[in-house]
This record gives sequence, structure tokens and C-alpha cells, in this order.
Amino acid sequence: MKKVIVLMSSAAILMSGVLFTGCGGGSETEANKDTVAAEPVAELPDPMINEGLELIGKSDCLTCHKLNEVATGPAYAAVAAKYATDQTGRDSLAHKIMKGGSGNWGAIPMPPHPNLTEEDAKKMVAYVMSVKAE
Repeated sequence: MKKVIVLMSSAAILMSGVLFTGCGGGSETEANKDTVAAEPVAELPDPMINEGLELIGKSDCLTCHKLNEVATGPAYAAVAAKYATDQTGRDSLAHKIMKGGSGNWGAIPMPPHPNLTEEDAKKMVAYVMSVKAE
């Protein structure tokens, strides 16, 4: 019985604290409210990157590619580093995803993905370009 009384008393004390701070019992001033409101809100990630990740997850890409390690194909981080400042290279990557290719990363050819649209391939490239080396 003592445990129940102690537990109920503790709950009552906690609830009274919540009620007082929730009903203006806190010490937040107008100046503090302005400071909080003025803090920058984190930007949302590029939607193309999220869509690219989703497309990659639905495809066979991860059979040959990993984020930070070489598998059958190059690591996404290595591809991102190689084409970091090369926009024409990024466009070339989108075409290579759709049409396949070989020679840039070794002897094993990348199979074509003819069912992908150019727009979807570019979204996939946007995701790959967002991967950073660990």
C-alpha cells in the first residue's frame, strides 16, 4: 500500500510541474521566443537524391556496387569523387546506366538498363554523387 501512495504522490508532483510550466509557469520571455524562431531550419535534402536512392533500391545496382567498397563495379563514393566537378561526366553516367558500358573502371562491363528513362537515370546519378567516402 505504501508503494501505491508513493507512486501516486510522485505522479501528482510530476503532473503539477507539467501543468505549471505548460500554463505559463516557465520563464520564457519574448526575446527568447525571437531567438528560437530566428534559428535556421535545416534544409531538406534534394528530392532527386531521395528518388534516386529509391530507384537504386528497386533495381539490381546493389548487386555490383557498394557505397564505399569495390565490388564487381566501383564504389559509389569513388564514382562521386571522380565526377565531383564534371557535369558532362554526370550526364555520361546517366547514359551509361541506361545503355551499359565498359572500360572506365575495369574489364567487367556494366549491363544496360534499357527500361530506365533518362530522368530516372539522372536521379540515380544524383544519389551516387551524394555518397561520400568514409
